[in-house]
Amino acid sequence: MKYISNIFKTLVVAVLATTLMTSCIKDKYDEPVQLPDIDPNLEVNLTIQQLKDLYKTEAVEITEDYTVSGIVISDDQDGNIYQTLIIQDETGGVGIRIQRSDLFTDYPFGRKVYVKLKGLWVGSYNNLIQVGSADDGSGGVDAIPAAFAEDFIVKGPRNQAVTPLEISIADLSSKYQNTLIKLKDVQFVS
Repeated sequence: MKYISNIFKTLVVAVLATTLMTSCIKDKYDEPVQLPDIDPNLEVNLTIQQLKDLYKTEAVEITEDYTVSGIVISDDQDGNIYQTLIIQDETGGVGIRIQRSDLFTDYPFGRKVYVKLKGLWVGSYNNLIQVGSADDGSGGVDAIPAAFAEDFIVKGPRNQAVTPLEISIADLSSKYQNTLIKLKDVQFVS
């Protein structure tokens, strides 16, 4: 009888312990707090087209306190654009090379960003003008190290309207590189 009593007590303790341990699991979590997007309203003293005009045939170091602003029009979420953030203002678009993957987590499509250009370089890769950390020796630029990206790129508000420039196919030229466009009156044969 004592043996059955000990088994019963052990079974009761085991059931109680299991009940207590599983009842402490939290199945529902609070929604993460979304911090409000604050526009730092940095003084913008250069357009993206003026930035692109600084490049001629060799990479150029930017030694002036220039700042550009643009809206992110393409990121690396789908894996097509590796370690490059493409921003656009009303004058054009440019790629910002950053040595980091998953840029879309901090710089999603539609986010306004400011780029402090002093100390960066503007160069070209396959005739696409880009901004980076140094001359790579071939007219292009190296990517900004991830640890220093926030020294140059300042986040602005998200969900900004991105309006593609509407042009005809006859007007299509290299000046629209890194720019979101919409071709009007075009049909393609499938």
